Amino acid sequence: MDADNERHKREERERQERQRTRERRANKVEDIKRKEARRREINRKTLELQGKGRKPDTEQDQKQKEARRRMTHRYLTTQQFERRVYESMEVIKRILDANRNPRIASSEQDHTYDDKFSLSQLMTNIGLTATCNAFDALDEHGGNTMQKALSLFLEHGKSVTLRFQAKKKCEFLSEEEKEDESPTSSEVTIEESEGCKTVKRRKIFNKTQYYHWKYTVEYEIYLFVGNESGSDCQTSQILRKNIFCSKITEKGRKQNPLEQGVLICEPFDLNLTWLLKKMGIDSSVEFRIDRSLESCRTPSVNKETQEAQHFLNSINTWARSIYAFFRHGYGDEYFSAQRNISANFINISGKGVFVPVVPLFEQVEKTAEINSESKSESTSQVMLSSHDIELLLNEQIKTLKECTEKLKTQFSHTDATAKDLDNSYTLSEAVIAMISNHIMDIVNYWNISCKYIEGMLMQQLNDAIGKRIGVADLDEFVRFHNKRFFNDTYAAEDFCYTIRRGNHYPDGLLTIAEKAENNNAITFTRRLTKRPFFIPINTSTSIKFQGDLYAHTWMLQRYEKSPLSFNIIARARQFSSFLLVLGKVSGSNEFIPENAIILQNKDEINIPLLLDELPSAKEFKDAIKSLSPEQQNFARAFRGMKLSSSVFGVCVIQIKPQLEVLLGVPDDSLMKEVELNQDLIRLFVDYQIPSDLLSYDGEANATTSEKVANVKDHVDHIKNIIENEKKSELDQAKQEAEMRRSTRRYSRSSPVYSPSSPAYSSTSPAYSPESPCYSPSSPTGSPTPSAFPTADASTTEAFQDLEDALDQFYSKKQEESSSSKDNDKDSIDQQMQKLSLNLDNPASDFSTIPKVLDKAFENYASKGKFAGTLRNVTLKTASTWTKQSKPNLLKPTQTRTIGKSEQQSETNRAYDLLDALSRSGALEIKNGELHMIVSACHSFEKSLVNTIIQDNINPIEKIEMSNLIAASVIHGVKYSELLQNESDLKRLTI
Repeated sequence: MDADNERHKREERERQERQRTRERRANKVEDIKRKEARRREINRKTLELQGKGRKPDTEQDQKQKEARRRMTHRYLTTQQFERRVYESMEVIKRILDANRNPRIASSEQDHTYDDKFSLSQLMTNIGLTATCNAFDALDEHGGNTMQKALSLFLEHGKSVTLRFQAKKKCEFLSEEEKEDESPTSSEVTIEESEGCKTVKRRKIFNKTQYYHWKYTVEYEIYLFVGNESGSDCQTSQILRKNIFCSKITEKGRKQNPLEQGVLICEPFDLNLTWLLKKMGIDSSVEFRIDRSLESCRTPSVNKETQEAQHFLNSINTWARSIYAFFRHGYGDEYFSAQRNISANFINISGKGVFVPVVPLFEQVEKTAEINSESKSESTSQVMLSSHDIELLLNEQIKTLKECTEKLKTQFSHTDATAKDLDNSYTLSEAVIAMISNHIMDIVNYWNISCKYIEGMLMQQLNDAIGKRIGVADLDEFVRFHNKRFFNDTYAAEDFCYTIRRGNHYPDGLLTIAEKAENNNAITFTRRLTKRPFFIPINTSTSIKFQGDLYAHTWMLQRYEKSPLSFNIIARARQFSSFLLVLGKVSGSNEFIPENAIILQNKDEINIPLLLDELPSAKEFKDAIKSLSPEQQNFARAFRGMKLSSSVFGVCVIQIKPQLEVLLGVPDDSLMKEVELNQDLIRLFVDYQIPSDLLSYDGEANATTSEKVANVKDHVDHIKNIIENEKKSELDQAKQEAEMRRSTRRYSRSSPVYSPSSPAYSSTSPAYSPESPCYSPSSPTGSPTPSAFPTADASTTEAFQDLEDALDQFYSKKQEESSSSKDNDKDSIDQQMQKLSLNLDNPASDFSTIPKVLDKAFENYASKGKFAGTLRNVTLKTASTWTKQSKPNLLKPTQTRTIGKSEQQSETNRAYDLLDALSRSGALEIKNGELHMIVSACHSFEKSLVNTIIQDNINPIEKIEMSNLIAASVIHGVKYSELLQNESDLKRLTI
């Protein structure tokens, strides 16, 4: 038995071992299959990418691309530039005489503004000449590229282009079979006698086919005239030509890596015509800045320098493209990866070549005070002489030759007959790469030199002011300056108004403030003579408003398309209230409301404004000049509509004075009746109680306190009715709930209310209305009176009184409304007839103010004296508001966001109150104010600092002029009447 058990255990262990061995083998097979599938997938993707001319990027490829990006895009920072310049200073000091003292140009050195122009002009001449020297080095037949180009240009009188053209070819060489060791191997353990074990390892070798290809690249650099772009044309001049051969090995497949076998690459062209026009017969560059042109702003911002920048950047693009062609394996990533060209090519650069583009001033010691004549002479003394510049350019040519000689020791020249196909590149490619790098260095040095000159201007401006000026600083200056610039009568004011009644304590505050800096908007304000305005709150009600009228022109400034952010902020004081209505002013006497809100008891509303700039008159004319007459007329009509509807209105209506008029009580009688005021607003807004039920109805000669007491009695009476109604509805709801419960209990215990009972059948006589059983007194036709109790007699009588009063009110209201509409219509007709006789006055029709302002902007801009663009601005309220309120005196302030739906709800509540206060248009509103705002923006294309430095513009003078135009339009007076000093008028040369 023991032997059998032992045998069974051994067999079980062997069975388990065999099972584990099978599982290990199966896992290995699965691993091999997965690896093989992954390898096939990689090969498939590689073939797809090779068909597109590239291969997938490995981690090493990504690192090489990053290094190539850093090498190719050689845009040096100012700090790097200064470091390279200081390194060049040692070479410059060796080149120049020992008694010379060249220094890097800076604001610390004594120089004039004209010297900056001279320095910019000198840097451009040096940069262009240095580029010509680099082009000459590309010519392997005498090194005279630019002289050949100039001869072609003068001889044929056509454009001359420098072209790099390459052609690639791939030919099959041979096939080879090799045995490659497989990365996988197997191990076998053999047990021998005396407990010894032997481990044997098996290696796997696979037979692989290798296919060898001959990869040939033929390229040439040549000049051609006009459109005769072939290198074999009679007028073409070949500067450099080479044929390079190498070997490519493909594993496992016999497919041409180039697919089509021969590929002619896209040429890289550089038009030299602009440079040739600047050259003299002796090939010297003569670049000059014409400072008499209006487009000449600064040493870097002028027509000539911008043309030079465009040309030099095109040279930079051309050189970078050629360098990238060689760096990327002649435009073939697959060949570059096989030959590891990117890793080897990184050693070739143009750092050893001297770059003569250095912004230098000659340090001149001051010996005595100079007069005006010697001052002009000293301007030239700070600049390097032509002899010095020639020495620097000679140093560049010398270092170019030295770097070429160094490359000769590393590379050899090969051609198509060479038998060695293991080269990655030859001497010709290395020289071209080195020269391309040097050209990119020249262009980058020139670009940063121009920026360096601008940096000097900016640094000097900051030193003069004591800080880096910002938009907030300029706004603060304009606020201060306007008080001195304009007469006190016409000076701009903060848009900040207290809402008050006579000399009483203010009810609140209204302001338009900037969101970021919290500064109030500055507007030119004109208080107008009172005239009736009509506010339509619905199709049947138009409210007559005869409060204070204000007209505003609001001039904004914007730099570099920075967003303008302003908010309307209105806040009410404790136990105070008012209505805020926002909308558009249409015509001469109509204010169309769009949003409204009731503010009371320390409420604060923050309404963001959306400022949308309309195209200026010039921009509009430029846009429609190529349209048809019909399209132009449509565009003009639509623009006129946009301008006419751009008058934004802000109306504030005081509630307490209007309540006194509505209720028939004396002025100021409700000033101290805090609870009564709140009750009245609640009754009008929440319950829409007619004002006739609350107004004074006693003797006319009663005292003020008696009249107020009478109104309080009416309010208390209505409040009691509402409370009784609420109580009655609550009791009725409780009784209905109790009845439902008792009905459910009775239906379970009595067969009378069973659904199957004949009394509830539709065929039962008791169900018929004609049946006497259907009588309300019938126990089966209706519930007993005890089941549904009715209101008591006092409540019923009170409701009957309320119904009678409402019927009487609505009939009276209908009569008053019809008569008031007739009167309003007559007054509107008379007003329009009066305005129609005086429409030549722009202030009569407020919707014409934007058009007049737009025309004034156009007239002044047409004189060519303006900087920036003046545009009219439309104002709209944002879709999201912010409201702060206190539910009661003990709770803290709560902030909530008001969306579109809540805005509409708040507007409806405000309209209900406005309708009640005006008795549906029968009463006019006299206590309030309407602000009509016409907005415009002075937009500058660049930032504030760049406007001053790059455009050479004093924005203060331009803002003065735009403010002067806005003030003249709104006040209707001449420029001379607006200003305090006539000298300012002469300074602006209006």
